Amino acid sequence: MIVLRVSQNPNHATGSISRFFNETDIIRWTDYTEHPHNNEAYYRVSSWKRLMMTLYFMAPSMQPTLLPLVTKYFQKMGYLD
Repeated sequence: MIVLRVSQNPNHATGSISRFFNETDIIRWTDYTEHPHNNEAYYRVSSWKRLMMTLYFMAPSMQPTLLPLVTKYFQKMGYLD
């Protein structure tokens, strides 16, 4: 809800929100790549994907930032070519 509220605030720079999502995405994928057999790393990246998908539908203004990240998840997990 915090991210959703921040995204709805017209005074908040969308660049900082985009930067937050991109940086966090890199952290989640680095952890998963370095520990591919660790269930905790898998669940963190999976939870991250669910958060992005939820925000994609709840905050249309964030869709341009979130769509590439969600698409990347599906590509890396082998669901898309």
